[in-house]
Amino acid sequence: MTSVTAPPKDPVVHARPLSEILDQLRYNLSSDILTTGMLVKALHERGIGALMVLFALLIMIPIPGLNTLSGIPLVLLSAQQALGRHTVWLPRQIMDKSLNRKDTLDAIAKILPLLRKLELVLRPRMIWVTTAGKARLFGAMSIVMSLFASIPIPLTHTVPGFGLLLISLGTTQRDGLAIVAGAAIGIGYIVLVVGAIAILGPHAFEIIHNMVTHAK
Repeated sequence: MTSVTAPPKDPVVHARPLSEILDQLRYNLSSDILTTGMLVKALHERGIGALMVLFALLIMIPIPGLNTLSGIPLVLLSAQQALGRHTVWLPRQIMDKSLNRKDTLDAIAKILPLLRKLELVLRPRMIWVTTAGKARLFGAMSIVMSLFASIPIPLTHTVPGFGLLLISLGTTQRDGLAIVAGAAIGIGYIVLVVGAIAILGPHAFEIIHNMVTHAK
């Protein structure tokens, strides 16, 4: 088992943007081997929220298997957030899990423009949402969203992943509005998909796919 202690949460985070850190990370990882543990160690000092941002970004990318590999750490990190922990813990088996270095770093590069745009509008607001009690509630919602996004089926990971990204960024920047929006997007989409499957059966995914395609 691996556990690292993250610093206590500050009222407002005055630090380099996560997009800048992730961009630098792509060039600092000179080894041909990339593991989950290497990513965790690169960001653990920024706390659970920053790590959740990383894995939420990865879970949104449509690379086969990547959403499941990213979903497991997200579930565990969300559980720690729900418990009010400041200690980042992941099992040794996950920390030692090898990732496709090129695919993972390319995925980070692909999603960085979205992250930079979101960072421009994030700011401390609705601070009451980020208090310990509320943080545990949204941590519980993140567990549900992470589990759903881990399912290796099309249309199950991108939208919940975006919701998780907003919750994670909101946590790091003390933006309660982003947290609420992320939870509404993620949980709302899960309810839509589950409801559609219950009513329409196996044709539900095709219908939802057409809805998403026409909405773009």
